[in-house]
Amino acid sequence: MKGRSAVVSKYVRMLLRGSRWDQYERYLRAIGESGYTPISLEDWFQGHEEFPDRVVLLRHDVDTDPSSAMRMSEIEHSLGLRSTFYFRWCTFDLPTIRRIRENGSHVGFHYETLTHFAIRHNLRRPEQVTPKVISECRSQLAAEIDAFDRLTGECRSVAAHGDKRAKLIDHDNSVLLRDQDHRDYGAEFSADDRNLRAQISCWVSDGDMVNTFWMGDKPLLAALTEAHPLILFNTHPHHWRSGRGVGMKRGHENARFLLRHPLSWERGKPEAFARQRYLS
Repeated sequence: MKGRSAVVSKYVRMLLRGSRWDQYERYLRAIGESGYTPISLEDWFQGHEEFPDRVVLLRHDVDTDPSSAMRMSEIEHSLGLRSTFYFRWCTFDLPTIRRIRENGSHVGFHYETLTHFAIRHNLRRPEQVTPKVISECRSQLAAEIDAFDRLTGECRSVAAHGDKRAKLIDHDNSVLLRDQDHRDYGAEFSADDRNLRAQISCWVSDGDMVNTFWMGDKPLLAALTEAHPLILFNTHPHHWRSGRGVGMKRGHENARFLLRHPLSWERGKPEAFARQRYLS
């Protein structure tokens, strides 16, 4: 009972959360005012030697609610900034993606191939993730990257999505590209690249404002005062939208899935089956 009440309490606090788009714009302005240059991951990989000593990488993981990504892109566009947005299949929305690209930013694929394989095949233990499973998922990932590229016209980069199923199987999605050549899978680079991770001196990530405001190494404004040469500012656009908007959207999507697939319901399965709309 205690666990159920905690979930209800968290959901209520989420619904009461207000939007913070004005704050996001202020943070972007603070980056420039602190002597940093905000850029996309693509711009950094293409020629980071040309940028000054202090750089902030703008990365957005569109885990839910693509309309929030649109709002975030419009704010950045008004300030003349470019960033990188990673879309899952369940947040894939072509009009939104096209508009973000028109604003000058980039889109990449937020893959979850392994954990979705585990959901669809009910894998719950580490020993079930065999070399054969990894090989099959790698082939599937290459097909997904190709599909994402064909549909959007751009898939230069990919990033692994975190998933609770990864804890059960003790393997996260990034294992599929670990020690692999990204070009063999159709991507120029991965946001999980070890060389990039080694050069990032501070990782800042937004919280959902229900449990915490900031995650990662430290809050953004604190990081900007410490002269880090390379900061990764990793946001999730729906965290900046009002909780009511996000909650209603998520409830609608889950209800629609349950009505269409009443015998396939499992936590996470709406997302796990989204890819079927785009892959033949």
